[in-house]
Amino acid sequence: MTPAPLSDAVRRFLTDAVGSVERLNLLLFLHRYPTRWWAAQALAAELEMPADMVQTHLEHLSARNLLDVKIAESVIYCYKPGREELSALVEEVARAHYLHRDDVVAVLAQRLTGSARLFADAFQIRKGKRDG
Repeated sequence: MTPAPLSDAVRRFLTDAVGSVERLNLLLFLHRYPTRWWAAQALAAELEMPADMVQTHLEHLSARNLLDVKIAESVIYCYKPGREELSALVEEVARAHYLHRDDVVAVLAQRLTGSARLFADAFQIRKGKRDG
């Protein structure tokens, strides 16, 4: 039996801290330039993503202690996990993304599919006795 290409820690990190392919791409881009500070607009241009989406992703990653934030002429961000364990986990995610990209994307897609199913179920009309 071959070992699973993604560890449980990587799967949890992808679903709990990352959540989307776009956010993962942003995190891995910042990971490649660990000493460079970026404004959302510059990252948006670099990654060809809408600036408001990039800003939302940066705030999300910052809230998970993956980025350092400074206020200069604008708010700027730099890859800097707050704990060594987070740094090691992002390294593992980067390796997994390089070696097992399809598996990484599948974990993120599965998360989205599950969320969409929960959302759809909330609006499902059920037969039976009505309250009220």
